Amino acid sequence: MGEGVYFMDNELIELKLCNKENDFIYNFGEINGHTIIPNKILYSYFLSDRAKILYAAICGFAYGNKRDCFPTQVTLIDYLDWTKATLEKYLNELRNVGLIETVSNGRNKPLVYKIREIQAIKLLYHSELLHAIRVELSLDVEEWTKRRKAYMESELFHEVNSSENPFSLKDKVYQWFFNYGIDGTDSTCDCEEQSIKVTIGFNRRLPPVPPKYDSLVNEEAKNKRKKSVSYNSKALSDWNASDFCDYFGDQYFAHRGIPYYKNAENDVIFMKNVLRQRENKELVKTLIDLFMEHPEIVEPQNVQNFSSARTQQLLDTLLRTGSIPSFYVQSKKQEPVPQTSEDDFWKRD
Repeated sequence: MGEGVYFMDNELIELKLCNKENDFIYNFGEINGHTIIPNKILYSYFLSDRAKILYAAICGFAYGNKRDCFPTQVTLIDYLDWTKATLEKYLNELRNVGLIETVSNGRNKPLVYKIREIQAIKLLYHSELLHAIRVELSLDVEEWTKRRKAYMESELFHEVNSSENPFSLKDKVYQWFFNYGIDGTDSTCDCEEQSIKVTIGFNRRLPPVPPKYDSLVNEEAKNKRKKSVSYNSKALSDWNASDFCDYFGDQYFAHRGIPYYKNAENDVIFMKNVLRQRENKELVKTLIDLFMEHPEIVEPQNVQNFSSARTQQLLDTLLRTGSIPSFYVQSKKQEPVPQTSEDDFWKRD
């Protein structure tokens, strides 16, 4: 049926098609507008695809900046083409994670769906942890997927899920992914004089590995593990750019009360530039401390802004005179940052 005038049920109907996509999205028909959900939910490793679809559908009923809505079950079942049992299953998943809270609105009335703020959802931090590890390991998709699925069946997965701070176990999780299939992580190992048999995951047997080759692989893994030693156990003179990025992140949490998620590759590059220009690791550490103590210098407080020439010039002035030039200070007074311990942050709703 094209554009034109038609008779339908003895009524004259004029049908006009849209010439522009935006007109079709926002002005045509009964289903208008669009729905935006955070990428941290869309790309979460630990939410099912249908739970993500249901979350988006619920958000679609929370018009504007509202955080609550009350679509009926019949409406959701119709729009999503699900059964009632399917709707309940994935609604329970969203409830258990903490993304959605439902409140009774009275007898014979639809539930009120409250959309929770996501910064305190531990499952999303766990997912972010795996995204960070994937970037560091640089595995192909097939190998990464195999390791990730095995990880989700491991005891460590449940340990991280129940942790108040998933990122506190990053080194342990990284070692699990790095060692998977190399030194028998999450596996049983039966070592003999001439061959080694390794059982991984679901009773899958690998062929015997010559001891000489196996020792070389384990030695390589051992050398790589040395690189992931925390900066806390090193002398300052031995810190590298990655160590300074980790220190930056810890100071960010100490001053702001929320975790700093570093862009692993870019942050290290920016920090290397600072170290090369300063040639003094003690000075760089002091400048990071000053940068965190003075949020009025620049927002957001990240490694890229810390490494900029303007910020470094201001930090030099602050270190030399004890104050920042008045024309650099933001006109709006900064609100005091609440002092929140790491444990309190992960326990709050």
